[in-house]
Amino acid sequence: MDVAGRDMRVRITLHKKIPVGGGLGGGSSDAASVLAGMNELSGFPLADADLYTVACRLGADVPFFLLKENAAIGRGTGTELKPFSTAHRHFLLVQPEFSVSTRWAYENYVLTTHDEDTIFVAEDADNTENWCNDLESVVVGRYPEIEQIKSFLVQAGAEVALMSGSGSTVFGAFSAREDAEVAESFFENKKGLKTFLAESLSD
Repeated sequence: MDVAGRDMRVRITLHKKIPVGGGLGGGSSDAASVLAGMNELSGFPLADADLYTVACRLGADVPFFLLKENAAIGRGTGTELKPFSTAHRHFLLVQPEFSVSTRWAYENYVLTTHDEDTIFVAEDADNTENWCNDLESVVVGRYPEIEQIKSFLVQAGAEVALMSGSGSTVFGAFSAREDAEVAESFFENKKGLKTFLAESLSD
């Protein structure tokens, strides 16, 4: 409200469904939703570019959740976004009982530098063979259960299975909802794991 030049008081009640420490961007999406909602309530004093600037101050993932597109490649700290279109997919999310500290994961990840101008382009992004999560190299060492869940998902028919963000949630990608539902039944008798079905947003 300071940036928008508005004198307002707002009480917000948050009913959180996305688990904390799950690597699903729950906190970042909450922040982006509050930003967009406050801007609307106050009569849209901030243009999209101004809202983006505020979002960058809150966290590297927050600007992504202000996008109208359903996918983007992030450069720099993740705030330089290039939207692209993706095929419609269904996902099975598997959440173990433990959470992973995002701060710990990044503090223990060794960043690399590349001389190439582009190391990942939008044309390659929709091919699941190119999907990867570099943070797995850090997190799986402490939490080997994540690698086990990935293996279960692949055995259950997932095109690809990866840890989401800094963990601990793991997702499997499927072309059809029926396949994701069959995979979900694979986890019915596995203790300490919660499953959720989801699908990608349409353009």
